[in-house]
This record gives sequence, C-alpha cells and structure tokens, in this order.
Amino acid sequence: MQIIRLIRENVGWKIAAVTSIALLFVAVLMIGSFSVIPVQLFSKFNLIQILVILVLILTLLAVLVINIATSTFIQKPIDRLTHAISLAQAGNLKVKTPVRSVDEIGELAGQFNQMLDKIGELDARKIRTERELIHAQEELKYKKVLEEKSFII
Repeated sequence: MQIIRLIRENVGWKIAAVTSIALLFVAVLMIGSFSVIPVQLFSKFNLIQILVILVLILTLLAVLVINIATSTFIQKPIDRLTHAISLAQAGNLKVKTPVRSVDEIGELAGQFNQMLDKIGELDARKIRTERELIHAQEELKYKKVLEEKSFII
C-alpha cells in the first residue's frame, strides 16, 4: 500500500520528466537533422531551425507548467482526500479534510466532511437508543420482579 501511494504521489513529476525527455530527444533529433544539411542550404534553413528550437523550448516549458499545476491543484488535494478517506475507513470518524478551493475537489472535500459529521450523529443516536433500550429492559425486568413479589404477598 505504501509503495502504491508513493508511486501515485510522484506520478505528476514522472509524467513531466518523461514528457520533457521526449521533447528534448525530439529537439536533439531535429537539430541533428539540420546539421546534416549541406552548408549552402544551412543558411536558408537557419531561421527555420531557430524557430523550431524556440517552439520546442516553449512546448517544454508549457508541459512543465501544466504538470506542476496539475500536481498542485489536482493531485495533492486528491491525495489529501484519499488519506482522509483511508483514516475514516480505519475507524477515525473525527477526521476532516481541509476545503481549500471552491472547485469540484473542494466541493467533494466539503461533502465528505458533511458525510462524516452525519455518520457521527447517527452513531451517537444509535448509542443513545441502545442505552435507552437497555434502561427500558432493566425497568421491565424490575417491574416483573416486583409484580412477582407483590403476587406472592
């Protein structure tokens, strides 16, 4: 379970690293293919080569920004919620997950907190009802004993 959680926590960075390496590999291949071009044609393609490299660098930066944003705004809140769910599943119904946003994940965290509050209320009501039932059973038992004793007298 720890290994799965560790892998899941680092998935965003792995995706960013693999994507970056792939883009870098493509950039190296393109630069290598431009270096094979004869010197006479090289000057004509120099502007295209620079533009391709710039586009690749901008794409790489965009992928990194998207991956960091995904990790920060989606993966971390989901991991916090998953951790809270596993604590609740283990029996800790007092756990709360922080609601830090007003998006779908924040709404889900709020609903989870409300659900745990309701479960806590229902559990308290169940305990009260069980105590009242035990008390009522004891009263009936004593009434029965008193009736038997009054019948004997």
